[in-house]
Formats: sequence, structure tokens, C-alpha cells
Amino acid sequence: MFEEQKRDFSFKKSFKGKKYKNKDSNFIFFNKILFVLIVFTGVFYMGTVNSLTVKGFELQKLQKIHKRLLKEKKENELEITTIESRDNIDEIMKDLDMVYAGSNIKYVLIKDLELARK
Repeated sequence: MFEEQKRDFSFKKSFKGKKYKNKDSNFIFFNKILFVLIVFTGVFYMGTVNSLTVKGFELQKLQKIHKRLLKEKKENELEITTIESRDNIDEIMKDLDMVYAGSNIKYVLIKDLELARK
């Protein structure tokens, strides 16, 4: 009789052990999946932050270049305006000993000439 109780007891214990083992394995499996998801999310977050940081630095660099180019453009426009000014052109004409032609310009017209060459 003692042996039957022992068998009975071991049966109940093994049954309870399987029940707990199944719950523990589900809990461990869930923890593993949760850990993998957390690691994946962390890696994704770090990659995104790194990408945004690099793009931010590139944007700052391009904005500096843009400002420099705008400044150069204004300086070039000012230089062009200065060079094309009427006073500057008159000064260049005097330096080259040129005379102002005036508004009555007549061009020499050449009639149809036939030239032949041997």
C-alpha cells in the first residue's frame, strides 16, 4: 500500500512538473522573443539616429556652401554692374583713345560682288 501511494505521489508530482515546465517554457520563449524585439528595435533606433545625425551634418555643410555662394553671387553682380557702368566704359574708351561714335551710325554697304579665284 505504501508503494501505491508513492506511485500516486510521483505521478501527481510529474504531472504538476509538466504543467509548470510548460508554463516556464512558454515564459522563457516569450522572454526570448521580447529580448530579440528589444534588441532589434534598439539597433533600428540607433541606425535611424545615426542616419539623421549624418544628414544633419551634411545639411549644415551644404547651408554654409549655399551662403558662401550667395555672397559670391552678390559680389560678382556688383562687379558686373561696376564694369558695365557708363562711367567705366567712358574711362576705358579714353584709355584706348577711342572716340564716341554718337547715335548717327552709318554702315557701309557692299553691293553684290562676284569674286572668283583660280
